[in-house]
Order: sequence, then C-alpha cells, then structure tokens
Amino acid sequence: HDHGGIQGIDRSFYGNTGVCMFKYFVTPTDPQHLFSLVVLAINTTLCITIAITYGIIYVLSRSNLGNETASSSVLERKITLIILTDFCSWIPFSVLCLLHYLEVFNGTPHYELFSLLIL
Repeated sequence: HDHGGIQGIDRSFYGNTGVCMFKYFVTPTDPQHLFSLVVLAINTTLCITIAITYGIIYVLSRSNLGNETASSSVLERKITLIILTDFCSWIPFSVLCLLHYLEVFNGTPHYELFSLLIL
C-alpha cells in the first residue's frame, strides 16, 4: 500500500509497523527524514541538557553536605536513577537512529525491540 508516498504494509493505522510509535529509523530517501531528524535532535539535545544540568545541581548540592537529611539523600538517589536511565536508553537509541540514517546499520528489523524495550 502507498501511505502518502511511503510504500509499506497496511497495518490498519498510520504506522509502518505493528508498533504504534513515531518513525525514528529513517533514511535520506524517506519523505519524513527531515521531520524525524529534527524530532530526534530535539529529544537528544534535551536529554543531554537535563543530564548536564542535573550534574551541575548534584555537584553544587554536594557542597552543602551539612544541610543534607536522610529524605533528601533518598530523593537525590531516585532523581539520579531516573536521569541515568533516561540517558542510558535515549543516547544509544539516538546513535542507532543516526547509524540507520547513514545506512551503516539497518535498524528496521529491530524497531519493535528498540521502541518497546529501550524507549
């Protein structure tokens, strides 16, 4: 079937696969490649910005160790874990999307795995 200029299998909804996710794995010939790359760049930039900003906050908060309570320490660990898991999942996914775009790696057969487990 032809989906707005994109050849694909009819899955009865807007996507090209059975997983209802945004199309990150694009190539230069894909009509959606610019939009996908912009969304990927924004998400990656925001992920890096959050990680760097939290790193700065973490370092500055460590200078006030005398004011630390047990509950603030627990909260600090939880926030660190949230940001680390976001960074450790999003950055590798972004690299894989870029490698797919550059046609170094074909991520299409693994799209469901990446979108369900990593994202």
